[in-house]
Amino acid sequence: MRKIIFVFITILINLPLNAQDFIFFSNSPRITYYDYSWSFVNAPSVLERIGEKFPVDTIHFYSPANSLRLKWTSKPGGDWGFAVAEIGTPWPVHNITTKDSLAFWAYSDEFIDSLNLPLIYLEDNTNKKTPKVSMSVYAPDIQPNTWTKIQVPVNVFVPGPDGANLQIIKTIFYGQDLADDVQHALYLDEIRMITSGSSSDTIPPAVPQSLTAYSYERHIDLKWIFNSETDLAGYNIYRLNETNYSLIGTASKDDIWFTDFLGGVGMSGTYKITAYDFAQNESPLSDEVTSSTRSLTDDEMLTMVQEASFRYFWDYAHPISGLIRERSASGNTVTIGGSGFGVMAILVGIQRGFITRIEGIERMLKILNFLTTHAVKFHGAFPHWMDGETGEVKPFSQYDDGGDLVETAFLIQGLLAAREFFNENNTDEFIIRTLITQIWEEVEWDWYRKEPNSNFLYWHWSPNYLWQINFRLIGWNETMITYLLGIASPTHKIPASMYHNGWASSPNYLNGRTF
Repeated sequence: MRKIIFVFITILINLPLNAQDFIFFSNSPRITYYDYSWSFVNAPSVLERIGEKFPVDTIHFYSPANSLRLKWTSKPGGDWGFAVAEIGTPWPVHNITTKDSLAFWAYSDEFIDSLNLPLIYLEDNTNKKTPKVSMSVYAPDIQPNTWTKIQVPVNVFVPGPDGANLQIIKTIFYGQDLADDVQHALYLDEIRMITSGSSSDTIPPAVPQSLTAYSYERHIDLKWIFNSETDLAGYNIYRLNETNYSLIGTASKDDIWFTDFLGGVGMSGTYKITAYDFAQNESPLSDEVTSSTRSLTDDEMLTMVQEASFRYFWDYAHPISGLIRERSASGNTVTIGGSGFGVMAILVGIQRGFITRIEGIERMLKILNFLTTHAVKFHGAFPHWMDGETGEVKPFSQYDDGGDLVETAFLIQGLLAAREFFNENNTDEFIIRTLITQIWEEVEWDWYRKEPNSNFLYWHWSPNYLWQINFRLIGWNETMITYLLGIASPTHKIPASMYHNGWASSPNYLNGRTF
């Protein structure tokens, strides 16, 4: 019994999730501004912004390929603040009581006295904020041209009078402190909530395998196969620079592609990659690959664009459900309408030879099994957003937490196309056709009339808010397919007259002109 308890405790101590940092910023998908940020500024203080977003800098960075540029002038009587969140849609929340420090790296081209650094505070998912903490208490003076690590204890961010909940922290704010009336520029990178020195993990990940290079006119694509470590954090990409390999970028743990833009024809690159984990252990370098950019025919150029588009739907699909993420960094948030386009992309990928039919079948079975056994439905309709791991609703807006008929129609379009495509006489393709028929026949198009004699279909229904959004589907817009599918439904049919009396009933439906 004692041995069992010891083993159990050992497993708990070494659980990878406990060692994983909460990453509020590592790299920005955009090279101009960071989507997952928000700011305000009150005159006479000055703050550099792009809209309300954090500017991104691609020249200064601690880890490739960019950092956040914080440029401000704090003046008496003014105020400013810049919030940064983890990549995700909606912005993820974290229980920071499981961590002990906020850590990030800072850089400046000029000396900055620590007293003139910004202050820091946190905001929870209900927009309540912690007390403001002066960075100067925990940071040294910033020396020019040197990256400095700054670490702030989590326990200084007590809930405070505003009642911020430290278990649902959404953003980290940098804000005005001492009003010295001087412009400063500070570059911020690798903003994380961490557990300092708690990890005894010294075992690096395995070397990434099957590194392959694909050459195009102005860039080279690198591809490898996924590492299997549960504590994998990402991959480092190295390019040979004369005699040494230099780090040129990073890829997330969910990526198996990296694009190196060289800028012209006939340019060569030699590459190796490594994998690294949340304890910052790095694998040895992979095998080397070399490639050179080359001129492409028109057909090759079109194939390049088409295959790159296909890769989004294939490589960035959710690993558990196979459904399509809202965007490339939206974590568990998958979109039902986008998944309809993703199913269509699978069919095109098979036809174009980007994947095999067997690979397409395996992905379709993953998607269909998830939709029929895990995904929540509302009178046969799926929600706009869903958790790709659990199948539960992720509300698209306050009242949009139920069935979304339009997104469901986009999904059904893709599924019905797949039902026709997978037409071979074998067990897997028979199951695909059967499950698609089940999903298609369970959609209650007639329910979404709201009233039995209504001429209109309605976009949303919520178990909590019923028909609160009250959005009738009237053309011309992208929602015509709902009427066509409803009219064609073998189980929950709507009258064909609704096409004319509902969808096409707007006085602006016809433009009255000829061409």
